[in-house]
Amino acid sequence: MTNVEFHLQLNHNVTWNMSRLHFHDHYELLLPLTSPGNIFVNDQVYPLQRGTLYLIGENTLHRTIATGFHARYILHIGRKALAELSTPQTDLTQLTHDSFRRAALSTDEMTEIIELFQALERNKNDGSFGSDIHQTIAAQPADPRRPCPQRLHRRRGHPQQGLSAGGAHPGLYPGQPG
Repeated sequence: MTNVEFHLQLNHNVTWNMSRLHFHDHYELLLPLTSPGNIFVNDQVYPLQRGTLYLIGENTLHRTIATGFHARYILHIGRKALAELSTPQTDLTQLTHDSFRRAALSTDEMTEIIELFQALERNKNDGSFGSDIHQTIAAQPADPRRPCPQRLHRRRGHPQQGLSAGGAHPGLYPGQPG
């Protein structure tokens, strides 16, 4: 597997109001960690909800507005990277047929996606020596016979650090269920 290009951000804002519609030549996965607000996509308005994953297609006009404290993960990834990550069993390029999709997540699914985003952040290629190799190794499919570092880490009694959708940090986002 080659080095996969992506950009991941975890943003926190007291209020968030994109001043105008915009688009870009890559896909955007948006995972709100708080609920207040709306997302405008093309000519439609949708509620911005915690527990919903939004996929915004390349060259799709969109804008988000939050009406209070707003925290979210944003992953930008190109069509080429999706193709590189695809397997015969899981073709991620199939997600690119629509300009916009949204999916309601269970608490377990949201936790899993947050953990995947955290793993991407920990293993990103930041240009330093060896970070490209670290990212490539981290992106390899897990061998069920060999425990991954996250599972080993948990077994040793050291909980993962960072955000959790399951209430490990209740009260982190005021007004949100833990």
